[in-house]
Amino acid sequence: MASTYANGPDVSGWQGKYKNDGKFELFKLWFVIQKAAQGLWDYTDPNTRNYKNWWKAQFDSIKSFKIRLFYHWYETELNPIEQAKLAVKILNKRIGKIGPRLYIGMAIDYESYENGLNKTTALGLKTYIDYVLANKPKKSKFLLYCNYSIYKALVKYLGAEYIESLDLWIAGGKFYNQKLTGPLDDSVLAPIPRAKIWQWSADKNEGADELDFSDNEKESIDVNRFNGTPLDLYRWAGVFWPWLMYNRDKMIRKFKLQNLILK
Repeated sequence: MASTYANGPDVSGWQGKYKNDGKFELFKLWFVIQKAAQGLWDYTDPNTRNYKNWWKAQFDSIKSFKIRLFYHWYETELNPIEQAKLAVKILNKRIGKIGPRLYIGMAIDYESYENGLNKTTALGLKTYIDYVLANKPKKSKFLLYCNYSIYKALVKYLGAEYIESLDLWIAGGKFYNQKLTGPLDDSVLAPIPRAKIWQWSADKNEGADELDFSDNEKESIDVNRFNGTPLDLYRWAGVFWPWLMYNRDKMIRKFKLQNLILK
């Protein structure tokens, strides 16, 4: 059974360029989330090694996607305000400025490896989030990425009301790292049903040969599901529905042709 949800990959330097070799033609991908920064490293800066080594090539490989988001790998041992300033800088530089294929927002990737997760690191995360929410471009989106165990810890440290007020991108659940050959059935829900996006397939999954959108043979690309239909995704993103865009373009071409005939 095909899913009516909107699916999309997320990509970083590990996977290389995005590639859809057509093995699974029914698996329609509607959006992409691309790594833009880690700590205080800005991968979108043309003067950096990472930009030259992989980011620009990856950027070129995902140009077919109409909806794109960034993500920022948060480093718990670094200053949260300085990291937040970098996120805002990238958003101001890139949001809505790539023609009709738009970057619409930023997700913070919170995995808490260095200092662990405790009250102090959770408050540092909140400092980052509050700064970005207060200073990001008005219509841009912001999401918090974490797994279910970190989500529960953040609820404990920061309160359910605060965490539930954010758009969530949740990793894990029953089907994480399982052998998969296509989109999940609509009856399968994320571990947090209200999550805006659910990462249901991780890199190095057993089904990588079937569900693989990377040019790196050793890595498969993570796959995510937006909590809604493609139309819901476009409404949330604030981007015109492709059918309307297509018909609008047809009307413009027809109008121009009629004018040429009249002349």
